[in-house]
Formats: sequence, structure tokens, C-alpha cells
Amino acid sequence: MPFAEETFDWEDLVDAISESSVVPVVGNELWVLDRGGELQSIEEYYLERLAGKLKLPDTETPVSLNQLTIDLLEDVPLPKKERRKRRIVNNLVEVFEENPPEIPPALLKLAEIEQFELFLTTSFDTLLEQAIEQVRGVPCATLANSLNAAIDDLADIKLTPGQPCVYHLFGCMPRGEFVGTEFAITGEDQLEYLQEIGENNRKPMNLFDYLREKELMFIGCGLPDGVARMMLRTLADCRLFPEKTFKYVESADVIDAPLRLFLVGLSGELVLPASSRDFIWQMQKQWQNVHNESPRRVAMPSATERPARAANGAHEENERGFIFVSYRREDKEA
Repeated sequence: MPFAEETFDWEDLVDAISESSVVPVVGNELWVLDRGGELQSIEEYYLERLAGKLKLPDTETPVSLNQLTIDLLEDVPLPKKERRKRRIVNNLVEVFEENPPEIPPALLKLAEIEQFELFLTTSFDTLLEQAIEQVRGVPCATLANSLNAAIDDLADIKLTPGQPCVYHLFGCMPRGEFVGTEFAITGEDQLEYLQEIGENNRKPMNLFDYLREKELMFIGCGLPDGVARMMLRTLADCRLFPEKTFKYVESADVIDAPLRLFLVGLSGELVLPASSRDFIWQMQKQWQNVHNESPRRVAMPSATERPARAANGAHEENERGFIFVSYRREDKEA
């Protein structure tokens, strides 16, 4: 359906979110930076910095990581292709660690909706985790799909009640105790990751059991037609029509016509805003109106400070007032 704020059923969506029955699946359309009024995607940010590390000619401006990788591997002998591909992955990790981008505003808005505790993402960086920790002031767990190692499952970590978690469908960069360094950089990679996570002998059963009871809301995934269809079917873990309902939110000028027709024929709801980021802004606004809560930004305590704060509920004074950091949802009213 075409997106219109005045006709979209926000009340129904906010009710579903408040009941914790919605799991967002978010993608690269939300990973956009505002450079003084000029928008830049995170992918463009990475490509600019990769060009120097890979010593690309100044005249070459790859349009995507997928295109860059295919071009660089085109004339490489087959036995060396995987090694060269690994070099691109390692360089991406170096770019992120040496010149980390700022957190995209849409991710901060999304993180403010505290009923979202589990997030699925098609992104390989950890900016969403950073956004959640900055907004909520609690640690965010990282889990990921994998091609060459065991696939993470929800039972692999001990989540405390209310602790948020981000699950990376296409692999992830290393972060803290999470040491995985493999992730998809081509369309073919993405298909393999979806194939792996859907295999019965590899499937993270606790994750799929959890998702079975929830409504998936895909927001700004921006995936090619074939990959998007495979992701939908894999995560649904059942026939898409008529057994599974979902919401698929994609910018109207981004979604492919064949994918749009495919989605219209399913049991889900197709939402086509001018921008997926606009949808995030409106969703957060509608949720905030119902819950009567103001947006907040909480500084993430250091590892050495967390136990003391959690144990005695100490108040810290700063120039703007007082902050109380709690890991218990029961403390919300206080």
C-alpha cells in the first residue's frame, strides 16, 4: 500500500509493538549519514576509504561493495579468489576500526522504541548496537549467522530480562567478546548465508522458535529481488501464503517492480513510504505519543563502572542533572 501518515494504521502497529509481538528486520536504507544536508550511505562511506587501501585508480568509483568485489576478482585465478576476497573483508574491518562512522540518525530513533529487544539486520557493521547502547545505556548483545563456524543462537548467550540483542543475518564485524570476522560483501555471499541459516542441521532453533510467535517487520532492507524473496521465506520458516503475515517497508523509489508484485500477492502488508527513514521517524513519534515518553540519550557506562552502578543504583551528577542506570524493567517508573 502507498504510505500516508493520515491513513496508515499507526494505532494497530503501536499496539503490536507495545505487546512485544513485532521483530524489526532492518537494512542498509537506514544506514545513512547526514553530511550538512547531503546524505551519504554507509556503503559509500566504506567505498571511499577502501579505494585508498586497495590502491584503486582515482578514476574508478565503484557503485557498491558487490560491484567492487566482482571487478577486483574478475581476472584472479580461481585458487586465489577467496584469499583476495578475504583481503577486502579485512580492509573493511580496518576502515571501521580506524575511521568509525558516526551513528546514523535513523538507528538512534529506532533504538528509542524500547519494546524492540531483538533486532535482525542485514548490515555487517555494529552501528545498530552502538545506537542502542547510546540511547538505552545498557549493553547490547551481538549474534551472527556464519558460513565457516557454528551459527549463533539465542541460547548461546545469557540475556538478562530486557537486554537488547542484534542478530546479523549476513555475518558481522568483530565487537568486544564477539570475535567473528566473516560477513557477506556480494550478492552471492548473501544467498549462501541464507542457505546456511535455513539448513535443518545448521538452523538456530531457538531463534526460529522465537520468530515463529512474532510478526516480522522488514524496514529498508534494500536487497535485490531474489535475495529478498529468499530472506522472507527463510525467516518465515513456512509458506508465505497464506500462513505468514509480516510488514515489508521499503522506499517507493527503491523497490523493484517484480518484488513489489510478489509481495502484493502474499499475506503480508506492503508499505511504500517516500523513505524508509521517514517511516522510522513517524513510528517513533507515534510510539512516543502513546507511551508519553521523551527521547533520551544515555552515556554507556564503562565495563568497570557497570557493576557498582547496577549494585547500588548510585546517582551521578553532571551538568545536565542526574542519571539513574538500571538493568531492571521494574525500575522504569522510578
